[in-house]
Amino acid sequence: MIDNQLVQGYKESEIYFSAVALVSPSTLRWNLRNFGNFRLIIYLSKVVKRSLLTTDSQFWQQIDNRRCAMNRGTAHLLVLLTLLIGAYSESRAQDPQYTQFYSNHPLLNPALTGAASGPRVSMNYRAQWVAIPGSFRQTAISYDQPINSSAHGVGGTIHSDRAGEGNLSKIFVNLNYSFNIQFGKRGHEQNIRLGLGGGIEQANIEFNKLRFGDQIDPREGFINATTEASPDARINPDVNFGAVYYNRHAWVGLSVHHLTEPTQSLLGQPRSATNVLPRRYTFVGGFNIPIGPPNDPESVSVSPALIFMNQRNFNQLSIGTYFNLDPIVFGVWWRSNYNNYNGDFASSDMIAGLIGFREGIFSIGYSYDYTISQLTNGISGGSHELAVVIEFERNKSTTFKHRKLPCPRF
Repeated sequence: MIDNQLVQGYKESEIYFSAVALVSPSTLRWNLRNFGNFRLIIYLSKVVKRSLLTTDSQFWQQIDNRRCAMNRGTAHLLVLLTLLIGAYSESRAQDPQYTQFYSNHPLLNPALTGAASGPRVSMNYRAQWVAIPGSFRQTAISYDQPINSSAHGVGGTIHSDRAGEGNLSKIFVNLNYSFNIQFGKRGHEQNIRLGLGGGIEQANIEFNKLRFGDQIDPREGFINATTEASPDARINPDVNFGAVYYNRHAWVGLSVHHLTEPTQSLLGQPRSATNVLPRRYTFVGGFNIPIGPPNDPESVSVSPALIFMNQRNFNQLSIGTYFNLDPIVFGVWWRSNYNNYNGDFASSDMIAGLIGFREGIFSIGYSYDYTISQLTNGISGGSHELAVVIEFERNKSTTFKHRKLPCPRF
């Protein structure tokens, strides 16, 4: 006999996550990052889904083979706790993120729009936690350029995020404008850039892939059609702001995304603190240390850097270093998370390795995130990321001298 309690728990968990996706889609990403027993729950969901037609003993033998030290009652309790924690927790939304922060300047901070010496196209793709069913998949493309004969920059970004087996998709489309203030003696210029971005944020979900209670047949599982109303895609305004200071060797910047805090509910619920995408505050900083030969000191350099993000109760700190051996770049990053809501201590999330190469106007970078949190890399499968940047030559008629940013390419 199949363990009916366990099967019912799995069905209820599918219903719960379907409800979460409808009421507050971004909550799902927060929950996946913060459940202490998430690696166990993920494994259980995988095994149960494959084992609904096996005998009870076969299922528990699979758990024994994975050295999951638990008994049947503990497993039932974990499923129940998952439902309770999710049902009564405050919704917590979180933006998608990239490891190669600096490969897409307009996406990182609108003030960096047009900070290149000419037109620039930036493209990113990230597959996060590839071993988990319905893992996150993100794509971003940006275009920006300085305006000829001025200190102004313009550009735009399109960012797509798809997650879950229900294919919850979110698209951000923004247009950016920036202005550069340059001062200081020639050869020792200082720069302050201010930027503003505005556009729309849209969310949608493949409703036919969700699971609801009225679809359950006691013997066959999810076979009935649901009577739940299909939600409509929603579109909300989105506004971002940023500021950056940099000189020849160092940079610091602050950006605020989602000033309007777009509503996240797909059910048309009234706006509340629990169903909005909170403002995200991002601080970046670092410096470039040339160590190359006297005739070309910047051909070899080391660039320590950090990025700190805060989104409501969720905090994340990433610290890394780039090693530039022109035209090759190597990098290593470490990331930690901290949640103010329930008082969790800072916990390590991942370490990442990066390699990049530049030839002419093309730059390409690849990074891999190795999970070191409780999720473990064996369960998550890690995260892969690819970045491509095309930097076109500066128009010779441009009279304003754009000081090249010292921050890394990736």
